Amino acid sequence: MLGDGRSRALAALQDDLKRQGIRHVQIETPDINGTLRGKLVKLEKAMSPYGGAFCTILYGLSVQDDVVESRYSSFSNGFPDAFAIADPDTVAMLDPEKGIASVICDMATGDRERYYALSPRTALRRVVDRAEALGYQARFAIELELFVVRTDRDRIEAGAIRDQQSLGRRQNAYSLARMAELRPRAAEFMGRRGAMGSGLAGGR
Repeated sequence: MLGDGRSRALAALQDDLKRQGIRHVQIETPDINGTLRGKLVKLEKAMSPYGGAFCTILYGLSVQDDVVESRYSSFSNGFPDAFAIADPDTVAMLDPEKGIASVICDMATGDRERYYALSPRTALRRVVDRAEALGYQARFAIELELFVVRTDRDRIEAGAIRDQQSLGRRQNAYSLARMAELRPRAAEFMGRRGAMGSGLAGGR
């Protein structure tokens, strides 16, 4: 087992989520392209220290879901399972009114004694451990990039999602001329994100 500490934390988390009316959990894990994959399971399954089974073809899927065989997962070895073990620190209320939460998982081998080597979270863990061995503390964050567009429902329904009209009149990074037009909306957006506990440092 990957650790008694996690087992105790998962048991306590299960009790807490049950008190909050949570009955199902979307267990999630990234594939090698960075796409978040997952499935919906019962609360008890999600919080089990034994984890929920995922076919290892998870790490052989392209962004278009084409299957790519490897020596780790193939038709010849039956695409063996890895097991998603919840990280208690990542639980979130996905749809509390319907009793659904979500949690990001670490992938473990079949014996649950080791982290699954192909998992991006395992690769990140290796980097963190190497940094700590050298006396460093690793810190990571995500830089979000987005575009503000005028919604055209007809184009969206026609499949032309990328053909929305930009709110700005020109494409020029760090343009103060454009910022004069976007400033009120940018300030409002940043304020709303801050109120949600995920503030933005800036916009351009």
